[in-house]
Amino acid sequence: MEGNLKHNLRIHQALNNLKKLTSVLPLGLLVLGCSSPRNPAETHQMISVEHQFAEEVLLGAEYGTKTNSVRWVSAPTVSAFYANDEERLILSETLSQINEALTGTNVQMVEGAPNDRQSSIRVYFAPLAELDSIAQSEGFRYITGNLGLVWNFWNPSHEIVRSVVLIAKDKLKGQMLKHIVLEELTQSLGLMDDSALFQDSVFYSSEGDGGGATRLSIQDRKLIRFFYSHLRPGDGPNELFDAFSGYWNDTVVE
Repeated sequence: MEGNLKHNLRIHQALNNLKKLTSVLPLGLLVLGCSSPRNPAETHQMISVEHQFAEEVLLGAEYGTKTNSVRWVSAPTVSAFYANDEERLILSETLSQINEALTGTNVQMVEGAPNDRQSSIRVYFAPLAELDSIAQSEGFRYITGNLGLVWNFWNPSHEIVRSVVLIAKDKLKGQMLKHIVLEELTQSLGLMDDSALFQDSVFYSSEGDGGGATRLSIQDRKLIRFFYSHLRPGDGPNELFDAFSGYWNDTVVE
């Protein structure tokens, strides 16, 4: 069974990329650890790697073209649909992690009542066979084979206004369930692309290895806080470069 689960998770990682590329009008729709540098040359190299990481995750799209940031500008409410006690606990713990990274910014994710159709972010814990119909009811196309999926909607000002997360509860258990919930909830913030640069990152993906982080790494937390402190919706590569040069080294996480 473990082998089948890993095989299915590779499908998740391969197909999960498609969630990040689609756009519609008037709303947009989208669905290693390193040692401390020891000299100025290593410092410059590390900064370059971190900048690449930021650009990939914040502005990239593995299919299609995405060159501007999209993000929430107010606190989104999060509601779990069809979740059991264990799944609600995982969601709560995940939100606590993300909100810790968002400390000091103008956004926090607010956990609301279960099955709330008025919530900003709806997290569906449902059998894999039901994800397609749920996606249709929420106004987007489910990508066959995905065990976890996030679909973000934003307005012409690049402000996220709604997000839907789908979790295949009958295929994901234990640590992999925690990983997928963390990955999709983090990407619902607007950090939509994967990166092969830091293996302990929740965004890690490289040659079929989709990672398995159940905790946000230092780089992940720093990137989230930097994004929500120093970038605006619609910012592109030039704005990212200026903000990175001015603020990245001063962005502190514990």
